[in-house]
Amino acid sequence: MFRSITWRLTFWYSLILAVIIVTIGIVVFGSLYYILQATTLEQVEEKAAAINELIINERQKNYPGLTDERILGFPVIEDFFVQITDKNGEILNVSVNLHGRLLPTTLEKQKKIILINGHPFAYVSIPIKYKNDVIGYIQVARSMKQVVTFLKSLIKVLVVSGIFGLCLALFGGYFITRAALKPIDAITTTAEQISRGDLNKRIPLKGPKDELYRLAETFNRMLNRIEENFKKQQTFVADASHELRTPITVIEGYANLLARWGKDNPKVLHESIEAISRESRLMKRLINQLLNLARADLDPEIGRQEEIKLEQLVEEVCQDAEAMAEGLKIELNIYKGAVIKGNKEAIRQALMVLVDNAVKYNVPGGKVEISLDARNGEALISVEDTGIGISPEELPYIFERFYRADKSRSKKIQGTGLGLAIAKNIVESHAGHIDVKSIPGKGSCFTIHFPLDFVPAK
Repeated sequence: MFRSITWRLTFWYSLILAVIIVTIGIVVFGSLYYILQATTLEQVEEKAAAINELIINERQKNYPGLTDERILGFPVIEDFFVQITDKNGEILNVSVNLHGRLLPTTLEKQKKIILINGHPFAYVSIPIKYKNDVIGYIQVARSMKQVVTFLKSLIKVLVVSGIFGLCLALFGGYFITRAALKPIDAITTTAEQISRGDLNKRIPLKGPKDELYRLAETFNRMLNRIEENFKKQQTFVADASHELRTPITVIEGYANLLARWGKDNPKVLHESIEAISRESRLMKRLINQLLNLARADLDPEIGRQEEIKLEQLVEEVCQDAEAMAEGLKIELNIYKGAVIKGNKEAIRQALMVLVDNAVKYNVPGGKVEISLDARNGEALISVEDTGIGISPEELPYIFERFYRADKSRSKKIQGTGLGLAIAKNIVESHAGHIDVKSIPGKGSCFTIHFPLDFVPAK
């Protein structure tokens, strides 16, 4: 039973409430006992003072002493017990309601609770002073029977009400907790359905927007991301399989061609070897890019971190661009240098992806402009070309894996559709982002933003 969180919460709620009830009961009982005891002692003390005043008044009328029968007639409330002693403790006078019983004799001033025949009494003893001399003592007592009876009744009331309150708390707490945790049951049920492969299930959002509502809302958002990533993974696997199938099919075809006619036909042999070599390089490049993406997904920090002088790195990338850009003009504009921390080779790879695309999708006699600047706390690296450009409809998808913009125009350009996805992962792992502006027929401009104050985790 206590494996259930509902019962555990109910148990702890009831236990805490029980402690509170017992604590309140003890405080109430102790406070009332103290107040009633103090009140009774105060009443007894007032009675003793009144008797003392009466005795002094009678003494001043020249009555012979404390044993005079007129002193025996002082007014006494029925439940007060009084006795008078001389200064040596000899009993001289007692109230008629004592019926032969005696109170403790005390030759000093006292006020306390005493036991007489096993019963509690409020007891006060005060000296009788006449002309600055102690001529005797007055002892007054009053039974605490009514107080004890009241306190016993109070204990019964506190116990019964406490038990009744705990029972209500137990049952009420169970139902309240069960109702409060109902969204968690919905989350559990949804998770079980998802574990069976139904990624379309979501938790219904009802009731006030409290913590459990936000939990369900967060869980639904997580499910949306999981479903989206799962679909992306399926698409990725399908696209990767398709991209790998093409070079494998080509290699297999030329291998069969070699087996049939290549041994005796030098032209077929040469053509087959070139095709197999070309498709092998493409497949190797594709596999390396897939591995890079997988590593980026597993390790967002992408390897070691070092201080990178972007001016030097951009110059090196520009030199590489000049080496592979036949018939194109390469321009380098460094407005302001910048230093960041990160993985130099990874950032070089991201830049080379942009430069490679700017070269491949350019027009004969076109231009590629590489720029570096630093402003507003960011390092900006731009790669701008005068190529075929990208249509506005395709811009939102160009960073998706295996997506190739305008397939009709790019089908003759060799590529895998993974370059921009890899560049995006690298830049985002350095807390940056990539912006792109493009006009079909006029060219594209990719700009990488790196924060200058970014310090990657080690």
